[in-house]
Amino acid sequence: MTFLNEPSLPEQPPPHGFRTTHAPLRRWNPNTDQERREARAFLAELLSFPYLCAGTIALLIWCYVVQLFLGWPFAALFPSSSDLVSQLSILRLGEGLGWLSTEAVFDQGQYWRLLSSTLLHASVAHVFGNSWMLYLFGRNVENGIGRTAFVVIYIGAGAVGALFSLLLVGHESLGASGAVLGMLGATLSFGRRYRSSIPRALRDYFGIEMWAVVVLVALLSLLPMVDWAGHLGGFLWGCLVGALWPSRLYSAPAQGGSGFFRIVLAGLCVLALGVSLGVMGQRTYSLDDKLPDEELRALQYAVEEEGVERQLEIASRLAQTYQDHAWVQVIYASTLMSAERWSEAAERMRHLEEAWPEYVAAEPYFDNDLAWALFRAHPDDPDAVSEGLKRVRRNLAKDRGNHAMQNTLAYGLYLDGQWPQAEAALAEAMAAASSAELGSDVYLDVMIQLALDREQKALERFHRALESFPEGELRGEAEEQLLGAGLLEPPATVAPAPGGPRP
Repeated sequence: MTFLNEPSLPEQPPPHGFRTTHAPLRRWNPNTDQERREARAFLAELLSFPYLCAGTIALLIWCYVVQLFLGWPFAALFPSSSDLVSQLSILRLGEGLGWLSTEAVFDQGQYWRLLSSTLLHASVAHVFGNSWMLYLFGRNVENGIGRTAFVVIYIGAGAVGALFSLLLVGHESLGASGAVLGMLGATLSFGRRYRSSIPRALRDYFGIEMWAVVVLVALLSLLPMVDWAGHLGGFLWGCLVGALWPSRLYSAPAQGGSGFFRIVLAGLCVLALGVSLGVMGQRTYSLDDKLPDEELRALQYAVEEEGVERQLEIASRLAQTYQDHAWVQVIYASTLMSAERWSEAAERMRHLEEAWPEYVAAEPYFDNDLAWALFRAHPDDPDAVSEGLKRVRRNLAKDRGNHAMQNTLAYGLYLDGQWPQAEAALAEAMAAASSAELGSDVYLDVMIQLALDREQKALERFHRALESFPEGELRGEAEEQLLGAGLLEPPATVAPAPGGPRP
């Protein structure tokens, strides 16, 4: 700082050899040179190419390609089950190749499914997601604990995860997630067991960072289509084996009985996986006995040609052939609804609810579909209408913004005589619907307006609906009520030609 009245000093050149720039600052590192050398050596060992892990990933991808070749619907995220053909293709291959099935495993003794299910995947995202996670954690196990441990953890976690899924959930499932989470559990146990030996710079990776992954996976496991029980079983097996199995990096080579036991255990695991692969290969040749290709091709043609009666004929035959498969029975019920055979659909769905309550509980639209079938089959039955309203409200509690469920609620309220409430519910449904989803809404709106004595408005909306949705659902009911109110002229009958047939 200088003052205004202070004489300034002349600038002096810097002394000879004096540098006017600062030397670059060195990054501070809390680790010593020795610790850094240990960390680099540990990483070089841990990140070496995991040949066994890579081979397992190749096997998973190969199995998925075989699924696609045999007819599994290709999907990036979720397999399509929007049509009868796709659902039956999934059922045919899932049953034939060995996805998890409580009845098949416990009643028929098909224990090979505990491993075959881990080789099947639903979509591209499913198989590549599991493969990526397997690479991240599987190399830790293969390079940190050992290849023999990798075999025992992967195959054991897959089988234990499948068993947990059968005991705690009981639905059909597939995927290598349980085996992959076995690798996560083993990695966590490895870090806990050898914390004092792992280089200090890398301890957090096996500690707090790995626990963050566990929490994230636990949250993802709560999603509706994720098998949380399979994840839990595989993770616990990995934790157990990782805690007991000595590391190849920090333990002396096994001698005598201990080493022999580990090799035998790994050999038995490989044998079990080999048997499962063999059974899957053998069953591939008998897939036509599950759901014949001829039926699927005929069904595909019926769907493409929009032949509802033909679809119903094939679905009925399949339902008779596969009476023990809940999925086929659900498909048959949905086909009955497509054919507008409402009473039969309602009866079939009641049978499903009695025979497979757990399966039905997992179907997101079951209560809504049964409510719609009840409304269409028994519109004048107060008990049926009351039951339908109860069911659709139960469905709406899980998915309040669903257009189809809001539409069903509005129709039920209309049948129950609660017309202002029906109008409000329908307005909410129509506000959230796309233009293509308004086919039944517009004619239900006409019926509600007519019930509220707004005859002119009902007639105007009916004519507008005819222009946009000439084939919309509930058109017949709306037209019949307008005719009954004298708002529409009855269609003229054409006189038969002389000598022609009479109506």
